[in-house]
Amino acid sequence: MNDLALLEKAPMLEARQIGHRTGDALNLARMATIQDLAERQNVTERTCYYWVTHGKVTAYKIGGRIYVDLDSVDKFLEPKLITGGDRD
Repeated sequence: MNDLALLEKAPMLEARQIGHRTGDALNLARMATIQDLAERQNVTERTCYYWVTHGKVTAYKIGGRIYVDLDSVDKFLEPKLITGGDRD
């Protein structure tokens, strides 16, 4: 089953967080659709769906559309220092 099919199977709620716990307040100003995120990051939509379905970024399903939390994207894409023993 592809990533899009996995997301479409998620229950429809007013604001359902995908892949993470719910209950956090939503900052809609820091949200982007999958399409917007792909354009911003210069990646494919499929890559964005992968990030969501594998818990790399936080996403919400609101009114049938998927919105990604841009703060979680910033954190995920933040450069990380790799030292001798680090392999993660």
